[in-house]
Amino acid sequence: MKKKLLLFFVFWSFSVQADNVGWKERCGVLAKIAAAIMDNRQSGVPMDEMMKTVGDSEVDMAILIAAFEKPRYKTEEYKNNAIVNFRNSIYLECVKQLKK
Repeated sequence: MKKKLLLFFVFWSFSVQADNVGWKERCGVLAKIAAAIMDNRQSGVPMDEMMKTVGDSEVDMAILIAAFEKPRYKTEEYKNNAIVNFRNSIYLECVKQLKK
């Protein structure tokens, strides 16, 4: 899974450079998307419903798939930890790719 996500970030980084948008902004947007996706995942929103709202971006799709590869938790504490950890992992991968 991590290799797939990494490949998407590599291809995505080329479009970032073309857009002249800073890496912090791009990675911040991806982190927010990741948090929203994982929040929905932890709330029990079905994957097929979330697929309708994600759009056609391969990076967004990769994040959605990665979220559903993670477990769903019952307690609020564990749900919140899962959201924060997932958001941070996506941000980290983005930074690693864009700051090369």
